[in-house]
Amino acid sequence: MKKFLLLLVMISSIQMLYAQSNPPKREMRGVWVASLGIDWPSSVGTSLSTIQAQKQSISDLFENHKKLNMNAIFFHIRPHCDAVYKSSIEPWSQYLTGTQGVAPVDPDYDPLTVAIEEAHKRGMELHAWLNPYRALLSSGNISSVSAQHVIKKHPEWIIKCSGSEYRFLDPGNPRVRDYLITVIMDIVRRYDLDGIHFDDYFYPYSDYGTFNDDASYSKYKYGFTSKTSWRKNNVNLLLKMINDSIKAVKPYLKFGISPSGNPSVNTGIYCDPSAWLKGTYTDTLGVAHTDGPYIDYILPQLYWVRYNNQLPNWSTTSFLNNRHLYIGHAAYRYSESSFPKDELTWEINKNRSTATINGSVYYNSSSVIGNNAGCADTLRNNFYRFPALIPTMNWKDTLPPNQPRNIRFGRLPGTGVDALQWDSPYQANDGDSAFQFIIYRINSSAIYPEDINKAGNIVYMTDSKNYIPIISDAGNYYFVTATDRNWNEGSPTIAIEIQQPNSPLLKFPQNKENNQRDTVILKWDYSPFSGSYQLQVSTDSLFSTFLVNKSGIKDTFYVVTSLSGQQKYFWKVKSINAVGTSEYSSTFNFITGFPTIPFQQSPSKSSLNININPTFIWNKEYFAQNYGFQLATAITITPQSLVVDTMGVIDTTISIKNLTLNKNYFWRIKAANQFGISAWSPIWGFKTQSTVGVVEENGLPKEFKLMQNYPNPFNPITIINYHTSAVSKVTLKIFDILGNELGTLVNEEKPAGYYSYQFSATNLQLSSGVYFYTLKAGDFVQTRKMVVLK
Repeated sequence: MKKFLLLLVMISSIQMLYAQSNPPKREMRGVWVASLGIDWPSSVGTSLSTIQAQKQSISDLFENHKKLNMNAIFFHIRPHCDAVYKSSIEPWSQYLTGTQGVAPVDPDYDPLTVAIEEAHKRGMELHAWLNPYRALLSSGNISSVSAQHVIKKHPEWIIKCSGSEYRFLDPGNPRVRDYLITVIMDIVRRYDLDGIHFDDYFYPYSDYGTFNDDASYSKYKYGFTSKTSWRKNNVNLLLKMINDSIKAVKPYLKFGISPSGNPSVNTGIYCDPSAWLKGTYTDTLGVAHTDGPYIDYILPQLYWVRYNNQLPNWSTTSFLNNRHLYIGHAAYRYSESSFPKDELTWEINKNRSTATINGSVYYNSSSVIGNNAGCADTLRNNFYRFPALIPTMNWKDTLPPNQPRNIRFGRLPGTGVDALQWDSPYQANDGDSAFQFIIYRINSSAIYPEDINKAGNIVYMTDSKNYIPIISDAGNYYFVTATDRNWNEGSPTIAIEIQQPNSPLLKFPQNKENNQRDTVILKWDYSPFSGSYQLQVSTDSLFSTFLVNKSGIKDTFYVVTSLSGQQKYFWKVKSINAVGTSEYSSTFNFITGFPTIPFQQSPSKSSLNININPTFIWNKEYFAQNYGFQLATAITITPQSLVVDTMGVIDTTISIKNLTLNKNYFWRIKAANQFGISAWSPIWGFKTQSTVGVVEENGLPKEFKLMQNYPNPFNPITIINYHTSAVSKVTLKIFDILGNELGTLVNEEKPAGYYSYQFSATNLQLSSGVYFYTLKAGDFVQTRKMVVLK
């Protein structure tokens, strides 16, 4: 017995290794992207900024799935009779705009169009995922429903569950079927979709409450004597009508459903997958039919450990009737304690060893991208290391497109790099044209059948007619095939060899150029065979640190900002493609001509008790022609917080009057000349004095006072403030530490008021040391100490 168990373990291990090292070339690898704030969108609203964020999040989301070699997106567009797309039939969804029925401000914005374009350019299918009957969630609020919603427009079509707010369209009402066909076919006709997809929300689950559809049963019985059978047929009849309508307009479009993986659960919501796959239904005249399957795939949600032994219910050939079986995986549950760590590995190995299973779809996007329980790592590193084509549905069109024409490798228009390029094939005999292009990489110019059949040779899939190869350990030869909407693959082009690129030649600025502006456009010559460029910019010739170290540049220029004034920079570029990397170019250098950042002097950083009529002082920058100055009431300087914002100050001082008492202010400066503008200096803050001595009613000082100079110590300029409470003969003098008078700063009669004097140690040729300044006004005398520090 032990030997037998050991043998089973060895066989299982061998199967797992084989599945990982020999992945199938064709396999459904899908992911559900749920709205309702679950996966997308992360930002809700109607503004242009929100729209841009939603578009970008679709692109980022799909790119992350592309990196996992997923090939299909099941995109949630109709949560409960509302639209995450532009519809004239149903209202905009609150999960997109925040309020049901309120449209985005951009009338051209359509998330479904964006999603389709983003999926197709990555070689992925886009299936529109809809909930057919659900109209309001059990926790919903009827008052929030839009006037354009079917609940308000056709309340006679709605059934409410007792004990909850859950409402759904009555499946037994033929007007409901007509309405749903109208909604779905509007989507089918207007969008370049690959599929229409339903999940498991048909009749309500029992926990939503009981419902009463006696009126519909009595009126539209169609000969049924069992309400259970009648309810199942209501669903079957809808699906049959949808299938026939889709196939009449777009035969290639796929139609599938993901019911619960537990048949007993499906019975409770009146789902009959066996009927869908056999094609049985009863028409409105009471005539029974078996016309063949009216869905293209079944996708049971096997959301339990080891599928809870439910897989045999779905995987028999007789049950499937030549339709595809995809397995729904519970990526969101893999971190639960009941799930073994190897659950995903077991599931994919089980799928690949079961002949009737055509692939997998994962719920949900956030769980996969978030790498729940390491699921993304398992897929990326073990099972989905290479791209895969979606399995062909042989009951649809089987004629492949012709091979792409005029394959070549050369400079891609509008860029500075080379790309593999080709033209669309001539249309096949049935008029079918190419939908996706498959790029292969091999070791020689000769193409053999095994080269096309090996999944590891596929490097990319796209609807574009160009591809920039990336670095890989595979060969240097590329060829391309075309597929149609049913993923029938045509014959290959010839194989094109890619050679290692040469080093670029630097072009501008010329080496050792001076007086470069604050924004520099670095340019180099196009280098044949380049797939991208890497640029390095540094302040030292050894490139020990970088201002710029940018790879993946697709053109022959790069705009460099955040440069410092009067600084020498060194730069070099190398070429990169899928084969290898060139040597770096020769190193050029240039010197910027704009000024350095000025150094502030006063008011000093974090200083207190500053006069409300201050003079701002900074060092002179040798190359500056003028200065910019900003004063604000917040440390984050914004247009709303600015008190003063001026450019073109010629001097190195500026005086501001009548600031508010006991208030924080913040200031900064920058220097400019004909070559550009320096960065802003650091933001320095200060606080004005809380009172001006004792203040009379007319706002004048009631006492004489000499303030401490600021900054202190200083070099060479400082500010001395003083107050006079009456008309007086005022003198302000400077003394050395021995009491010798060195100079008179003020000697005149002054009215009552607040005064400020800007003193420069340079004027009196003061060296570093301690000095005193004395104010005399009438009988008032006060002396303070100042320090010159050079």
